[in-house]
Amino acid sequence: GVKVLVIDSNIDTGGQVYKPPPRTYKQLTKVSSKELKIQKSFSKLIKENEIDIALEHTVWQVNHGFKVYAYNNNNSTTVWKCKILIVATGTYERIIPFPGWTLPGVIGLAASTTLLKSHRVLPGKNTIVAGCGPLLAVVASGIIKAGGKVGAVIDLNRSLDWLSSITPMLSNPSNLFEGIGWLKNIIFARTPIYFNSTIESVIKKDNDLEITLVQNNFKKNSKIKLKADSLCVGHGLIPSVDISKSLGVELYFENLSSNWLPKINKYFQSSIEKLYIVGDGSGISGAVPAYEKGLIAGNASSYQLKYIEKDRLDLITNKIFKRLKKLEKFGKSMAKLMTPPSKIIKNVTKDTIVCRCEDIKRGDIEEAIKFGAREINQLKSWTRCGMGSCQGRTCEDAIARVMSEHFGSREKVGTFTRRFPLKPILMEDAVGEFEYEDIIKIEEAPL
Repeated sequence: GVKVLVIDSNIDTGGQVYKPPPRTYKQLTKVSSKELKIQKSFSKLIKENEIDIALEHTVWQVNHGFKVYAYNNNNSTTVWKCKILIVATGTYERIIPFPGWTLPGVIGLAASTTLLKSHRVLPGKNTIVAGCGPLLAVVASGIIKAGGKVGAVIDLNRSLDWLSSITPMLSNPSNLFEGIGWLKNIIFARTPIYFNSTIESVIKKDNDLEITLVQNNFKKNSKIKLKADSLCVGHGLIPSVDISKSLGVELYFENLSSNWLPKINKYFQSSIEKLYIVGDGSGISGAVPAYEKGLIAGNASSYQLKYIEKDRLDLITNKIFKRLKKLEKFGKSMAKLMTPPSKIIKNVTKDTIVCRCEDIKRGDIEEAIKFGAREINQLKSWTRCGMGSCQGRTCEDAIARVMSEHFGSREKVGTFTRRFPLKPILMEDAVGEFEYEDIIKIEEAPL
């Protein structure tokens, strides 16, 4: 009986994992996939339960008291007010910089999945896939399955790291078998896999990218040069905590995933009453556990609004807690494999761009530290890093890693302060329509 509104920046339900193709695409052949079926089931649930949904609306501000501002494609802002707010903002990808990472042809692993799944487009004719975590296998297998060529897979993890994760992976057999299927595609395509390796640099040579990789704990005497026309690279995911930060939710730094996370109780309620944070925004564990987290928060919200009794809440959520505990074993093992080692930052040279929006290099950051910058927001005000259109989403992790080499820990370095608007927005979208006569005129102050 609770009145629910879903605000989604996408064109349809499904989030990033189950994102459907754009509406303008004409489907020539029938595509039937697990992801598409799940996406359609979400749309069906929305319709059957008569849930209000605002698609293609991007939230750019949330006030205390849960007044939510979102703009749409019609260049207008809509404002909603709610009693309970459940935030499910997902993640954005982490790329640890290296010389050449801003060259054309170098794209993120998560962006590659969007190209493959939603747009049915290959990243290139001959692609190198590099980084760490399960997205390596997802992207490499997806390219091969779509008819593309993967020149090599470069994995920061050792093969032993993957083998040691088998036991927790058994907690989710369906995902484990899906992963084995990806690996089978890579092996059958005779794609070389370089474990315990990282990219040292990328340069443009003729029409190709020349990629230099370093094997075995970044020893300088073990280098291999590869050629490709595209490079898909990523070093895990970062939970989107922008709304949480802006509202003043208590955060803590989790060493396992090397991320800042909101403090939440077992029902996923944050330190601010009636503000729930679910999905990977509360801690990375994957799409399936995200569904269970949403169920828990939804039922807890119904209890807070007095639509269900406490015994009913316990009866429903106790079953979900058991499922979630089992699923999160798998999710935590994946999060560990997605976390790059701290020593990877040593590969970032002083001339490497770290903040691509403002063209700030590692040398600029080191110089600011030398002159007294001790905290990441202080560094931001001195150098402008994190002030570009991405608002530090791309560069914060790398900047914090550079600073923590000097000051010992990420907690000491801190995290960027978030301010509204959360996303770039035109002034006319923020202000909306108004009459000049309605503007309150302030009287001149007496001299």
